[in-house]
Amino acid sequence: MELALSALLAAAASLGAVGLKIDPVGYRRIIFEPIRQLSLFLKDLDALRHWKRIRATRIPEPETFRVPPAGTGAVEIVAALYRPVGAPRGTVVIQHGSYSWGRKAALIRLLAARLSEDGWLVVAPDSRGFGDSGAPPDVEDPQAWRTASDLSRVIDHIESIAGIWSNDIFVLGHSMGANQTLEGGLADDRVKALILVGPGRYPDREDLLMPLWERARFSADRRLGACISRGTALFFFSLGNIRLLAESELATPNHKPILLIDGEKEGAAKLAYMRDIVRKLKGPVEYHTLRATGHYCGARSFYGSERIYYRPDLFEPFYGLVADFLTRKASVSEEEDPEAAFEPELRMQWSGSWKRR
Repeated sequence: MELALSALLAAAASLGAVGLKIDPVGYRRIIFEPIRQLSLFLKDLDALRHWKRIRATRIPEPETFRVPPAGTGAVEIVAALYRPVGAPRGTVVIQHGSYSWGRKAALIRLLAARLSEDGWLVVAPDSRGFGDSGAPPDVEDPQAWRTASDLSRVIDHIESIAGIWSNDIFVLGHSMGANQTLEGGLADDRVKALILVGPGRYPDREDLLMPLWERARFSADRRLGACISRGTALFFFSLGNIRLLAESELATPNHKPILLIDGEKEGAAKLAYMRDIVRKLKGPVEYHTLRATGHYCGARSFYGSERIYYRPDLFEPFYGLVADFLTRKASVSEEEDPEAAFEPELRMQWSGSWKRR
């Protein structure tokens, strides 16, 4: 399938070279994306070799709520609400990655359902421009793609719902959502700790290039009609950029605790790039690389369909890291947290995990 993807891209480049006009956003959405989704399904679940390990499940449709726009640049945010049985242990906000179905992606729904079963109140909003949430009216305004205020408004709304409020608020972000979690979670004092799953990264200075096809993906995921400009894309991809934050907010020892999770199938270059960044981080940081795991942690669906396919042998180790971190951080105050009290030494464990203690 990866050869098929390369062939499609090569074909598109050839057509452009001979002067035929191609709509890059339409090509990305209509031709490229279906093949990419099938390729990711096969790759992440290793479906051809391990199809017997794949399980299928359906997650009941959760409650939804709407956060009306308030303030300059605000848009309506639609979010799913997964209530636990009984009083919540705490609140987890899950921010999805750059996929057009947003909060309905398999990893988001499977993780949210499991956490709510374990007693957590879970909120999964659609990011602006995704799913059922609104898009900014001026898509070429770089500031219009900031999402930190959306996270704060979602937390405000949770506070207003009687009977579910908890002082322990955690934010977990996947892929693009991990970068948004860094930007918004570090800024909101109510957020206790952050979990970053496969954050976006651009080795070999790709974050300074913003090629046409990368901008086409940005626009296709958000249902825009045309590619955004390079300047707008550069600004967006600078938000929550962990490489940049490693030299500023995350270079101090007193930032919020962070759990960072990668899958081995992210690729050697991206993993090496992230490990170099992690070595520069100060304060309470844990970094785990899960063996044989891809970007979606063993959970996939097709275009946000109700049926979720997952591999328990891949998903459960990931879920175990998340659940353990939440339990540890919810059980102590910031003053009592030994990991927040001093800057520990970073070391690599045999399991392939990095942790500051």
